[in-house]
This record gives sequence, C-alpha cells and structure tokens, in this order.
Amino acid sequence: MKRFNSLRKVATALLFIILVITGIFMVFTYSNYNNKIRNAVLIDNSSNAKQWAYLTDARLNAIYEHIYDNCVYLYKNTETRSGSEMMDVIVNKDVADQMAYSLISSEDADCFFIYDSDTGMLIFSGSNDTTNVTQVQLKENVRRICPEIETSGLNNRNWNIVTILGHGYFYKSVRLGKYICGALSACDKYDINDSLYLPNSDISSFFVNDNTITCAGGNKDLSEIIDLEGEEDYFKDDYAVSLIPYQTINGGIVLISQTPSPLKSDYLQQSILVAFAVLCFVLMLTLIIYINRKIKKPGARLMEANSKVASGDFEYRLNVDEAGSEEFENLFNSFNEMTDQISKLKIEQYDMQIKEETNKLVMLRAQVRPHTFLNALTTVNNMTYDKSPEEIRKYINKFAKFTRYMLQTYSEYTTIKEELGHIENYIDIQRIRTDKDIVLTINCPEILEEEKMPFLMLYTLVENSLKHNIVEGNEIRITVSIRQHSDDSFEGISMIEEDNGNGFSKESLEKLEATDEMFTKEHLGLTNVRYTLNLMFRRNDLMHISNKEDGGARVEILIPKGDTHENTGM
Repeated sequence: MKRFNSLRKVATALLFIILVITGIFMVFTYSNYNNKIRNAVLIDNSSNAKQWAYLTDARLNAIYEHIYDNCVYLYKNTETRSGSEMMDVIVNKDVADQMAYSLISSEDADCFFIYDSDTGMLIFSGSNDTTNVTQVQLKENVRRICPEIETSGLNNRNWNIVTILGHGYFYKSVRLGKYICGALSACDKYDINDSLYLPNSDISSFFVNDNTITCAGGNKDLSEIIDLEGEEDYFKDDYAVSLIPYQTINGGIVLISQTPSPLKSDYLQQSILVAFAVLCFVLMLTLIIYINRKIKKPGARLMEANSKVASGDFEYRLNVDEAGSEEFENLFNSFNEMTDQISKLKIEQYDMQIKEETNKLVMLRAQVRPHTFLNALTTVNNMTYDKSPEEIRKYINKFAKFTRYMLQTYSEYTTIKEELGHIENYIDIQRIRTDKDIVLTINCPEILEEEKMPFLMLYTLVENSLKHNIVEGNEIRITVSIRQHSDDSFEGISMIEEDNGNGFSKESLEKLEATDEMFTKEHLGLTNVRYTLNLMFRRNDLMHISNKEDGGARVEILIPKGDTHENTGM
C-alpha cells in the first residue's frame, strides 16, 4: 500500500503542476494564436501542394501513354523518315480513328494531333467536351505551335505550357521522323479544388513554366504575390504561399491559401480565462479526492491482476465485489473475459494476418492489364487485312490459351514446365502482334520441369524485358535459364532471365534494390516480384538485379527448396 500512497502524492503534485502550466499555456496560446494558425496553414498548404503535384503528374503521364500509343501505331502503319511519301487516305483515316479512341480513353486530353513537318499536313482529333469554335482555334494554334516549340524524344515525359485564347494548356509533342505527335490539355482541368477535397476553399493554384505563371484555379490576381526567386514557403499579405519544384513542366507549382484573421483581445476573453483557471483548480481538487477514494484501491488490484497475466498466469480472476464502483466493476468483468478469450484471440489474430497476406498475393497476381486485351483486338483487326483465316484462328487460339492461364486464381503455385509453356505462347503472340524478331532461348533440365514455383513470377520478368525493349532494335533476344543452386545461405532453384536491351539505369537499380521503395509505373512488375517473394518465403534476398557486361538486363530469382507445398493443377 505504501507504493500506491506514494503514487497518490505524485499524482496530486502532477495535477497541481498541470494546473499552473495550463494557465501559463493559455496565456501563451492567446498571445501566439495567430502565428500558430499561420504556420499550420503553411505546413498544410505545402503538403497539399506536394499531393497535387503527384496527382497532376499521374494524369499527365496517362495522356503521355496515349501519345506513345499513337506514335507506335503511326510507326507501324506509315513511313516516318523525312522525305517519304505522304500517307494515303486510308491510313490517314485509321490514324484519326486511333486518336479518337485515345480521346475516349482519356478524360483530361482536349485533343490529340499528328503534324507532318514536310508537308504541313495536320491530323487533328478534338474532345467532344470542347465546342466546335474552340476546336477550330486549337487546330489553328497547333499548326502555329508545332514548328515553333522544340519537340522531345519518345522517352521524354516533360510538358510545356502554352496560352491559347487566353487560357493555359499543357502541350506535349514527340518527334517521330518527319511527324510530330502530341496532345493539349487545359490547365484549368487540374484545379486543386477539383482534384482534392480541401476544407479551405480559399485556395488558388498556379503552374510555373519557364518563369511564366499560369492560373489553374482560384483568384488569378494572386499571381502578383508569387516570388519565383524567394523561398519555397512564405507568407505575404496574410496569404500562405508554397512553391514546389515540378520537373514535369520544367518549373513548379504554386498554392496560395488565405490565413484566418487573428483573435482580437478584449475584456470578455480575459474574464473567461480567469474563470476557466478557477474552475480547473476546483475540478482538479475534486479529482484528487475522487482518485484517493474510488480509484486507488481497485486500481491497485487491477495492476496486480495485470502483472499476473503478464507473467503467464491466465487462470487469475478478479473479485468483482471489490470493484467499489460501476466503472471498475465493468473493468473487472472485462478483465476476466479477456483472460478467458486471450488464447482464442491470439489464434484469430494470426489467422487474420495469414488471410491478409494471402489476399495481398491474390491482388499481385490479378494485375492483368486491360490494354493486353485491347491490343489483341487491334491485332485481330489488323490481321483481317493481310492474313489468312487460318493465321487469324491460330492467333486467337494462342490468345485464348494465354487468357486461360492468366485468369487462374485457385493456386499460388504452378510447375516450371507450365510457366515456360505460357511464356513461349506469350512470345508467339508478341511476334504476331509486333512483327518483331523475338528470339527466346530456354535452358531448363528436364529433371526440374515438374518443380513448383510461384505463379506468373517468371512470366513477369519476360514481360518486363519485352515491354522495355519492344521499340528498340530489330532483334530482341531473351534467355531464360533454370538450374539448381546451393550455397551457405540458400538451397533451391535459380531462375535467371536476361535480355539484350539497354539494361537498368543506375537510378532504377537503386530503387529496385530499396526494400521500402513505393511501386512505380515504370518497374511495377519487378517490384511486385520482389514483394511476392518476401510475402511467400519471408526473405528479402531472393531477387538480384544487375546489368550484363556485354549489355542488357539480368534478373535472378531464387526459389527455396521445400517451401512450395501447395498443389497445382491446370
């Protein structure tokens, strides 16, 4: 009991100190309220700006993907070198249809265009959301802008901002031989108030491109308080201004929020402070007496019971008649019920964890991209022009086999033989679809063909190599090697996938090796493979990424022996 009497004295002293500190804190808060609010607004403003930049980047990248698809379609169906003949009417219509399809798939693009720099021919497809007058103006300005603004390479994702009819537009153009492919998207579509739910509606958003300020939403006149040479976060005229560098447009983004007005000091507020301090003093004295009479003893019993359970005595029970109050009676009953259920809860918690991780694996395996099926339909459509019915049926049969394999969800594992067969079928499909010379070499001992491996893991590596090398060179070489592997820390199967592309950049290697790196669109497949290995085998050293000495990427995954117990069946 002496121990708990000491605790009571300490609690009493602490409560008195809290009373004094509360009074001081209230005075300090009163005198500094405005500054704290302003700083909070500035921090929140900067956080909102970063989130807005991330969302805007994702939307612009989505439009860029459509520009990329238009370039690929143009490359496959026309002669792009300078001085070549103008595309005929049929190809012109097909290209226009391709851009119209891109507009249907994109909510943000106002138009897609292809400009022939040799002849001045322009193929233009405008969004239905814009008026006919606006489309005519956009088309005229595209003819003017295309020769003036420097175009970028296919892998450059940066955008410019141009002014058309007094409105700012994101402008992106890519040169493909004599053609310039691009798109326009109105800046006011990216207003932060439309992108994020913000309690403060007095927010104005701006884009900065080459020191030119373009309003995305809010009060345009506030652009006058933006200091491009000053600090990234500052106040001016009761406005919080956050300037975030934004490489996508070779500039930055700016958010401006109005801060609340400061509190006005008057006699009533001072009186309220004094009354509040007296009330706190009385309440704390009452609380001290109550703690001494009603909480100390049952609290001591509860702490003793907690120590018993902590030491492993799950049979210990509290006497509810000694609770002394309704609240502690409920606590005693809850404690007794807890000791009855604790073992069961531990088991349920473990089962829930296993279920959650299993669901994560299912989500990783279910990433069948819609464009895979759209590409297949496009390929079949193109084959009807120059292929025989037998060849078309052959392609459809291969794609049907591909789809059946991809949509399996009943097993986490497959056999190496089945996975390799799926990869060969996938490569056959890509040869037909892209008309590329793709050489696939598989080295796998027959004795390992029936060994089990995680479903779609090896396929993901092959798909990743093909994705990053499909537009480079005339021949794509991919090698898959399966072998036994054993060293001091591992025994099992090594799977190595190599290609003859440009390999990984230094930045990509660092991101892919970092265990806490977020998924990125560029390397989502490899990141998923690493994450799946970690979930399934509880190890983070089973994937090794590097570049070959003679050029190209090399990815090795290790499957531990004896860890693939789940049955597979096709």
